Amino acid sequence: MAQPVFTTEELDEYSPEIDLVRENIKCFMGHDLDSMDIAILTEPQILFYVLMELNEDTPQMTYGLMHKAFVEYTKEASYIENKESMYYMVQLFPRIASMETWEKDSQLMAKAKFVEQDITKARDAVERYADGTRTYRQVFEMLDDEYYADEYEKDIFIKQNSFDLAEKLQESNDEGMPVVLYFADYNDPNCVKLRDHIENDEEFMFYFYMDMIFVTIYCDDQTIIAQEYQYFSNALNRKVTTEGDQGLHMLKEKYGKEKRPYMVALNGYGEKFAELNYTGSDEEIWEFLNQIDAIFYDIEPVMEDE
Repeated sequence: MAQPVFTTEELDEYSPEIDLVRENIKCFMGHDLDSMDIAILTEPQILFYVLMELNEDTPQMTYGLMHKAFVEYTKEASYIENKESMYYMVQLFPRIASMETWEKDSQLMAKAKFVEQDITKARDAVERYADGTRTYRQVFEMLDDEYYADEYEKDIFIKQNSFDLAEKLQESNDEGMPVVLYFADYNDPNCVKLRDHIENDEEFMFYFYMDMIFVTIYCDDQTIIAQEYQYFSNALNRKVTTEGDQGLHMLKEKYGKEKRPYMVALNGYGEKFAELNYTGSDEEIWEFLNQIDAIFYDIEPVMEDE
């Protein structure tokens, strides 16, 4: 019986096990895998993520199972569509980032299907981070770290009661992310608890800060709106005079809710496809995120911590 190469628990993109696998899978070339496939699959980060995906149902991976899985992976439509661009990407990653070779390097980026905006960002990163020793992989990682740091510094819970829904839906279509409307009260205990859970959990932060267009609407905000914009709400059976009233009117009229906190996820057409009626548990948050992953992103749901 073939011995397992490693178990899922041992996987790490920088581990000796991955380096050994990279060398050994080169013998797969010519056996339903071509040189371009091998170049892509031996790139450490790509290999790591492919193995993590393949090992979900096979925690103890042998080379025989690995070869079969690789062949199946290369037959997937997404791989076939992106094979050439992935190949040029792995040619670029180990190169030393330098403005001296920028013309040739930017041609590789174009072949890897970088859009013009991303090539411009890459050039800026090379000008700032290249030191004669850093590879493009390292420069891109530094650029990612910079982006994530900026994103995490923003306050997603700042009041946005006067937002334009049409603009948010257009942003959803442009960015490929859902719009999430969060109806809250400033001092409601569950609203405070939900905010604390999101801001103090790295996994929650990633999803709420990076994977959605988040709009916070405070239904108890007392900012008076101009007289000409005040109106009678049939949903509330009273006049709307504050920005909080506007949020509460929207919550009740569009979504049939009054209790806060409440989140609703919308696609780019403004259609509701997921909701969170939070009463205090992390499981409720995970269920909401799983709905977004499954319905909007069409990917396997994330799993809450045990």
